[in-house]
Amino acid sequence: MSTVWLVQDVPNRDFSQAAKLGDEVKVVALRDFPFWDVDVQEDHLATMRRKFATFNAENDFIVLVGDPINIGIVFNMALRKGGGRFLKFDKHINGYNLITLKGEGNNGQKDSTKS
Repeated sequence: MSTVWLVQDVPNRDFSQAAKLGDEVKVVALRDFPFWDVDVQEDHLATMRRKFATFNAENDFIVLVGDPINIGIVFNMALRKGGGRFLKFDKHINGYNLITLKGEGNNGQKDSTKS
């Protein structure tokens, strides 16, 4: 089964359409946004990396929701793991657009077996 990664918990938003695609996991809780506090930024990034460690680029979905900084961090982590299937809400269709991107894989390192 796929996992649906919500970049950040957003109150009063209905994610039921996305939740139909798999088990829902929130990468960042609403209160976990310490970017104004330099002393806790590294802990926040480490927590995000730890939560996102099981992301599978081929099977999982990422809902692009929350603070733009958190979206950028998760987007970067996904591309380094091979890409991903991103869900972007479109109010005109009252649903999600699927955007599939291929990334670098190998945690951003070039594969030495390919020329």
